[in-house]
Amino acid sequence: MSTIKADFSSNANNMRKSVIRELLKLTQRPDIISFGGGLPAPETFPVQDLKAAAAEVLTSNPTRALQYGTTEGEASLVAELIAYEARHGTAITPKNLLITSSSQQALDMMPKIFLDPGDVVISGRPTYVGAIQAVQSYRGKMLGIPFSADDSGFDMKELEIRYSKAKAAGEKIKYIYVIPDFQNPSGICWSLQKRQALLDFAYREGLFIVEDAPYREIRFMGDPVQSIYQLD
Repeated sequence: MSTIKADFSSNANNMRKSVIRELLKLTQRPDIISFGGGLPAPETFPVQDLKAAAAEVLTSNPTRALQYGTTEGEASLVAELIAYEARHGTAITPKNLLITSSSQQALDMMPKIFLDPGDVVISGRPTYVGAIQAVQSYRGKMLGIPFSADDSGFDMKELEIRYSKAKAAGEKIKYIYVIPDFQNPSGICWSLQKRQALLDFAYREGLFIVEDAPYREIRFMGDPVQSIYQLD
C-alpha cells in the first residue's frame, strides 16, 4: 500500500513548536521549579465558588447552558462583562466586545486578519513569547523596541528611530502590541505619560494598538494607571 504524503499549506510548514508548551512540560518535573510558565498558585483557585456557580446554572437553566450559542459570546455574559468594565472605568458596547478562548486566541486572530507575509508588528523587546509565535506563524515579523532606562515604557526616541528605518526600508508596519501593566517578561508597568505618548504616536502614524492586559488587576501597591484604551 502506498503512503500519501500530506501537502501542507505554506503557513503550516512555517509553524514551529509551541515554546509555551515546551516551557510547561518542565512544570511536570519534580526536580525543577520553573519560572517559565505563568501558573497561578493552586491555593488561589476559587474551587467552591465555581462549584456553586456551575450548580446554580445547571439547575436554573441547563439547556441554555449546554446548548450552542452565538460566536460573539453568550448575551448575558457579554452584558456582565460590559458592566464589570464600566465599574473599572472602561466604556464598551456589545459591538466592540468579542469573547475569545483566552487571550491567546485573540493574539492569533490579529495576525491572521491583518498580516500578509513579511508585514511587521511593533512590540517591546523582550515581549510575550506567545505573541511572537502568533505573528511568526503567519509569516509576520516583530520590530522590537527597548524599554527606557527608568522602566516607564518604550524608549520613545528608539521607537521613532527604528520605525523610521523600517519605513525607509519599505517595511509595512501594521500594528503595535504592548503589555502596559506588569509586562511579560520584564514586569515593567508603563507610566501614564508613556501610554499617552504611544497613543499619540499611533494616531500620528495611522497604527492601531493591541493592548494585552492579563495582569492589570494583580497590583499589590500603588494606584492603577489608566489603560491606553481608556486614554483613547
